[in-house]
Amino acid sequence: MLTVLLEADEPMWGLAIAKQSGRTPASIYPILSRLEEGGWVAGSWDVDEERTGPRRRLFRFTEAGRTGARHVVNDYVARHAPAPQARARLA
Repeated sequence: MLTVLLEADEPMWGLAIAKQSGRTPASIYPILSRLEEGGWVAGSWDVDEERTGPRRRLFRFTEAGRTGARHVVNDYVARHAPAPQARARLA
């Protein structure tokens, strides 16, 4: 989920984040809420007057959130990447 938001050029709405991350909306929205409370994510309501249906809540990283998310993602990748010997065997 963090990677999806890091790669986004524009604010994203929760269901799009869920679809792109492969997670359920039921797991995405509580995480987004916690990230917003922690100052990592800023949320705003979509103001597209021409769109029908319920309003969408859009999310984007704050600068602090973007920096923190990069650290979390990089740390996760470093911990879960195959060891150099394993990578050589997989090639």
